[in-house]
Amino acid sequence: MENKNTSSFKNLTIESYPISVTSRDDYDKYDLKWQKTRRFAEDTKHRKGLVSWVKYVVTLWLVSVLFVVTFNSTFSFKLSDSVLITLLATTTVNILGLAFIVLQGLFQINDKEE
Repeated sequence: MENKNTSSFKNLTIESYPISVTSRDDYDKYDLKWQKTRRFAEDTKHRKGLVSWVKYVVTLWLVSVLFVVTFNSTFSFKLSDSVLITLLATTTVNILGLAFIVLQGLFQINDKEE
């Protein structure tokens, strides 16, 4: 069952293959186009999950750091200035690093085809 759908995005042709396969199925019995289509579908699913995970982790982490910095003196955490500076610096690096990794994975510049 091979039908072709033409996409208006850069005039690419996408061939549709059924991709419902059990986990025990042998991918080698399918042709290369089917395997690439399956890999693309699985990568897309995993990327969506990764974006969602990073979105929630970053939000939770930023809220917790904001809480600690804002209520440091109110709740008598009594953290020194060097600890607060370290907390803010590592938070900034982690947030930028996670965002960079996710965006680099989603928007690859050099997508090499073999």
